Amino acid sequence: MLRLKLISGSSVVETVVKAAAKSLGGIDLLVNNAAIMPPRAYQYEYTAEHIDEVYAVNYRGYMLLMRDALRYWIKNGKKGNIVNISSESAIRSHQKFSLYGGIKAAILRSTGNVAFGCCAVRHSGQLYFTRSD
Repeated sequence: MLRLKLISGSSVVETVVKAAAKSLGGIDLLVNNAAIMPPRAYQYEYTAEHIDEVYAVNYRGYMLLMRDALRYWIKNGKKGNIVNISSESAIRSHQKFSLYGGIKAAILRSTGNVAFGCCAVRHSGQLYFTRSD
C-alpha cells in the first residue's frame, strides 16, 4: 500500500499516480482520505489562506487523484475503484464548521457525479466508458 500525505498540486499528483502504478504493478483502488481541519470559526473569520489551504487538500487533491486514476484506467483498459472518505459534516450542519463541512459535501456530490459520468459499460467483451456530453 502506498500512502501519501497532503497532495494538492497537479504535477505532484501526476507523478504520484505514475509512480504508484509502476511501483505496485498497476492501480486498481484509489482511497482518498486526506483532510486537514481548519480552525473552528465563523465563516466571516476565515482568512483567504485558511480557505485556500483547506480547499487544496480536502477537495482539490481528491479531484486531481480521481482524474489521474481514471485516466490511467482508461489509457490501460483497466478497471478500478475509488473510495472517497467524507464526513457526517457533509450532511449535517454544525456551528463554526462551514468551511470543512461545505467541502466534505462537495466531495459527496462530486463522487456521485464522477461515478455517474464515468461508469463503465461492458458490451461484447469490450469495456466502454459512458459519457453524457
